[in-house]
Amino acid sequence: MQNDFSKSARPKVADRVLQEPYTFGNFSENTALAAARNQILDGLILNPKMPAIQLAKMLFDEAEPEIRTGLAGLLVKDFYRRQILTERRKQSATSQLHLPGCEHLPRKIPVAGGKSVELLDANTYGLKEYYGILMKRHRDRRNNDPKIQEVLRLLEKMRSAPRKKEGKMVTVREVLFPVPEA
Repeated sequence: MQNDFSKSARPKVADRVLQEPYTFGNFSENTALAAARNQILDGLILNPKMPAIQLAKMLFDEAEPEIRTGLAGLLVKDFYRRQILTERRKQSATSQLHLPGCEHLPRKIPVAGGKSVELLDANTYGLKEYYGILMKRHRDRRNNDPKIQEVLRLLEKMRSAPRKKEGKMVTVREVLFPVPEA
């Protein structure tokens, strides 16, 4: 026997006996999750050979608005949780250099073009770009942000550092850890 996956032949979720989570108007996220899982199990039983993407679309189209809302809340919270964890990993102690006077600055700083460069290898232009990025991100706490204060101190040190010969710019490494000339 071959399944007919046309819209008119497939049973609708709404035509089945309503299960407990569907019958109450007050949906919590847990109730919506349980209802969605039940809906998936029912959909798999009724349409065992339907491709997953097609079954998911059908279940989404037939889901109660309360289930969609509850699942949307879960997905949004999960998105924020993952982003927070990603940012925390980026800002973790392993990504810090612990340079004197620059304890809050990351090992790598973002520069133009979506690229990043090691802080120690950054030149004045790179630090100015990073400073601009910080200013955009932290407009409301500009005066108190330790990263901004540290970048300004580094820029001041770099401005007062002697220029390199050959027209190259001095780097943070050369300013913080000068090599005595022989």
